[in-house]
Amino acid sequence: MPRTITLHSDLGERLLLHRMQASEALGQLFDYRIDALCTELQPNLRDLLGTPVAVQLADGEGEQRWYHGMVASCAHNGYAVVDALDYAVLELQVVPKPWLLTQRRDCRIYQDMSVPEIVTSVLGEIGYGDVQQQLSAQYAKRTYCVQYREDDFSFISRLLEREGIYYYFTHTRSAHTLVLADALGAHATKNGVDSLPYVPPGTDDRRLMRSVVSHWRSARGVHSSQHGSTDYDPLQPRASLAADADAGGEQLHTVDGLIAFDYPGAHTVQADGRRYMQVRTEAHNVQRASHAATTNACGLMVGALFRLRGFPRAELNQEYLVLSAHTTLAAPEHGSGEPPFSSSVQVMESRLPFRSLQRTATPTIAGLQTAVVTGDTDEDIAVDAHGRVQVTFHWATAARPHAAPSCWVRVASMWAGKGWGAMSLPRVGQEVVVSFLEGDPDRPLIVGSVYNGDHASPFSLPDNKTQSGVRSRSLLGGAADFNELRFDDKAGAEELYLRAQRDLREEVQHDHTSTIDNDRVLAVKHDRRARIDNNDSVEVGKKLLLKAGEEIELVTGSARLVMKHNGEIVLSGIKILVDASSEAKITSTAIKLLANAQLQAKSPATEVAGDATLKLTSGGMLSAEAGASATLKGPLVSIKADALVQVGGGLIMIG
Repeated sequence: MPRTITLHSDLGERLLLHRMQASEALGQLFDYRIDALCTELQPNLRDLLGTPVAVQLADGEGEQRWYHGMVASCAHNGYAVVDALDYAVLELQVVPKPWLLTQRRDCRIYQDMSVPEIVTSVLGEIGYGDVQQQLSAQYAKRTYCVQYREDDFSFISRLLEREGIYYYFTHTRSAHTLVLADALGAHATKNGVDSLPYVPPGTDDRRLMRSVVSHWRSARGVHSSQHGSTDYDPLQPRASLAADADAGGEQLHTVDGLIAFDYPGAHTVQADGRRYMQVRTEAHNVQRASHAATTNACGLMVGALFRLRGFPRAELNQEYLVLSAHTTLAAPEHGSGEPPFSSSVQVMESRLPFRSLQRTATPTIAGLQTAVVTGDTDEDIAVDAHGRVQVTFHWATAARPHAAPSCWVRVASMWAGKGWGAMSLPRVGQEVVVSFLEGDPDRPLIVGSVYNGDHASPFSLPDNKTQSGVRSRSLLGGAADFNELRFDDKAGAEELYLRAQRDLREEVQHDHTSTIDNDRVLAVKHDRRARIDNNDSVEVGKKLLLKAGEEIELVTGSARLVMKHNGEIVLSGIKILVDASSEAKITSTAIKLLANAQLQAKSPATEVAGDATLKLTSGGMLSAEAGASATLKGPLVSIKADALVQVGGGLIMIG
């Protein structure tokens, strides 16, 4: 079958194709290695780098095929003489433009984007927009997705592999287009190759002059019967996220009990976990349900469908999807001496779904990192209902693309119970220590905080190296606004210091006992109030001093004692009793005893004496009476009445 092979490049007719080896596969970048002859004996290799190259393959039956790409590398490999003409031999590596992503490496964050959106965005950064999305499923937006120390191509590859999305390329004279696919509907017959007959080796050469399949190899193997995984969602800690998927399929040989379990599944919804396990199972099925073939059909390309016919095993005469192809093209007119076209392909039944194996490793962060707490609030505390904060990693600076803050990150605590435990939230601007669960960049966890040049310790160091404790900061407050609990372990000056910026509240459900081996000093700058529902007892070993600037008042029921700063003491009550076992003495310049009804002084012997004068006065009547004898005696006794003096008795003696 006559075939013509033409090389198109920026060098035009000065560059001729001698031989090409093409490697193509679903879900992989193609790689073309071209041996070319150049009429310029001193070619400038730099001028070829990054330029487009197209190879046209046509045969006499009207089949035509294009291979298009860009030159990624080139080499000058000596000289050759063909048909008495001198040529420079060049070796070209031709790749798709997305290959450039393998040369870019980054750390960045994507938020609220689906995998197809992320892939399209990354490809657009290198100016590649020839992308067709032939996807049958809807892909949810990822709230948080990190690219960490990996090249751009590895990043999008692992995302596609996990979702079960793959790709292939279609070619024209001037472009190569990346087609995103996830189901059979993204495939069709190409280049007029609808079916191919099987013609085994040794058949009449005239039958080999047309497009046929000359070799066919089928193989099967034992593999896992089930893939499973699980995960944990802290927002739904009791939810079961266990997921699995059976290999299934009559064409597959499975052994019960061969379960491939992995953790974590990186899903927070059980249905998503089952879908991911199904994708993983289908990817492993591909490796064990494929067939190998050799063909001379130049129009058969990766991603195309065709039907096999004429094979002795009738069940194999069905429709297949081309998974990969390793093709050799040679130009006999340029002295290659090889068949112009041969291709070894791998195919699988089209009724089975194709998935790429998850070959691309997810990056891991083996150790800890630090980051800065961030927030879009005027306050210095930015936290959600679950006590999570957002951080900015040092590798996600604002000047770089996709430098968004992290997802909401949980903060580890020394104690975390159901409505109890310890709580200390890092604030905006503070540097925190971040760990990553299973080393996954998508799953950060804050495990601590550290000081730095801008945020120094609350206790000046090294002068106060014996001090430890906690000092908070009032919300939107200054350096002087804080609560503090401080321990000082300096020998001989040990101290426990407690400060409340505003209010200090204590609540004791039972006893409160304090033992002080030395002095206790209490200074209250305003009021002090105490309420005791039962008894209050104060016992003082030596002296009790109560001192008030204005007044001391003691009140119980109707009894009241008031001591005023001017020296006045007021004692009032319904009944006042004074009882002294030895002596009761009241001394004053003047003493007044007043009774509204009766004043009574009574004892076995009562003496009322006045050093100068003793005066007894009654507003009404004065009566002096003795049960035995009454004596009125003095150097001078004067009895005087303004009206009448009456003296009466059984016997009156005068003189």
